[in-house]
Amino acid sequence: SFSNQTILEGYVTNVTVDTTDPNACGAPSFLQVVVPSGVRSGTVELFVNGIYSGADVFTGAPELVGFAVGDDGDTIFQNAGGTIVPDNVVMLYGYNLSSVTGANVDDGTTSQAADVETGTGLVNYTLPSDMEAVRVTLPLGIVPSGDTSPLSISVSADTGGLPLNSSAIQVPLATVLAPGEFSAVPPYTVAGLIPGGVRAGVIPLQFVVLCSPVRGRFDAIPEFEDPINSGNWTQCSELEGTWDGQGFVPSGFEFTETTPYAVAPGQRFTFQWDSRLDIPPGLTVVRIRLQLSDPVPSTALQDVAGVWTSGSLVINNSAGGSAEGALVESFDTLTHYDPLAGSATWGGGLLDFNFLSPEANSPYVVGSGTVDVTLQANRTYEMNSLNGSIYDVTEDPPIEILVGGTPGEFQMRTFNLEENAIVQLTGPIDAPVVIRCSGTGNPDDLVFLMSGTLDLSGQDGLEGVAGTTAAAGGLGGPGGGAGGS
Repeated sequence: SFSNQTILEGYVTNVTVDTTDPNACGAPSFLQVVVPSGVRSGTVELFVNGIYSGADVFTGAPELVGFAVGDDGDTIFQNAGGTIVPDNVVMLYGYNLSSVTGANVDDGTTSQAADVETGTGLVNYTLPSDMEAVRVTLPLGIVPSGDTSPLSISVSADTGGLPLNSSAIQVPLATVLAPGEFSAVPPYTVAGLIPGGVRAGVIPLQFVVLCSPVRGRFDAIPEFEDPINSGNWTQCSELEGTWDGQGFVPSGFEFTETTPYAVAPGQRFTFQWDSRLDIPPGLTVVRIRLQLSDPVPSTALQDVAGVWTSGSLVINNSAGGSAEGALVESFDTLTHYDPLAGSATWGGGLLDFNFLSPEANSPYVVGSGTVDVTLQANRTYEMNSLNGSIYDVTEDPPIEILVGGTPGEFQMRTFNLEENAIVQLTGPIDAPVVIRCSGTGNPDDLVFLMSGTLDLSGQDGLEGVAGTTAAAGGLGGPGGGAGGS
């Protein structure tokens, strides 16, 4: 992607040929590829039978993380005799929202287009780090389906090609009963965060939930949809020894603790999904859904809890990734798995570069890189130790994989050197190769994997001629000394 130069194999879902005019020469084909959550934009390269066949720019579909009502970050709309108060604007935030041009509001009876504006406007709160926002104005004629009813809101982006639509997020609409008093609100997920990129194994699913009044413990078990957009939802299996999602107590409006990825108040929790128990080996695309169940507020005519649905999550549980002789750390306790736990005993207190982690990072040890670098098999790369840059030089012109900036060091977030990747080192021959990986803050992520060969050999020497020319030692490899003469 343009933002972090991540290189991923696309999950192709469909290829459609335009046959509107059967006599047309060169009818265009449309290739549909699933882009994992968290990937915003970049270039997609097409290979046909292994032969490079072109590239184009792509934009990821809008991904909604959470919502906030009005400029003060409220949690609910209120229906006062047909008038929406305190504001009829909801701010939706997440990823890939800068190109959003349309929105849709469904009150359960009618579905209407709504005015949308990119950006937060003059809100009285700070947007979560690295996220974008759009402001959606509710259309006239909203018809509540009960005392408290969900408004399902989705957005779309116009990219000049196929339309890109987000999943719907539900915002509660309560009824004003008296000044300062409104109908009971069943549990609603005000924010949800799933990891980006291609995932495997244990996947932390994080949510913030609000309920008012709180009437008991709920089951808060996320579900996954497989295949995607099929409507086939199955409960996620928790990691053995971790919380199973039962007995969760959401908070009311008086709860004021802040969450890094949420604006509106609520009680947060993390569900450790062991996807290996639910997803077979291979590449699978799913969505995540959360809807709390039993009990619900008995005073509301509309007693259905709100539904939160994620964007696409790509999972690859194929065997492999740990070669023989590799160093393996299982991180097999809840404290080590949960990036929000705050009492992790691993990492030596070096993890604060991730905004979800409470520990401090030392840039001297692990660097401050933000780019995920994968050097793919059967492609050729140039690593320049003079400025710390990496280029894919397989074709001309070269493609910049890692922007340089730290002389003598390659600073990145994660590094994966695949088997049969061809790596050429350039730069001062006496400078060592220093690779610093800052990591993602998630103990389940692979930070450094070298399946291929990084050749640090020096150069051959020159053979001398007896009695006339002395033999000359070869130049050393990176960080090495020259051979003797």
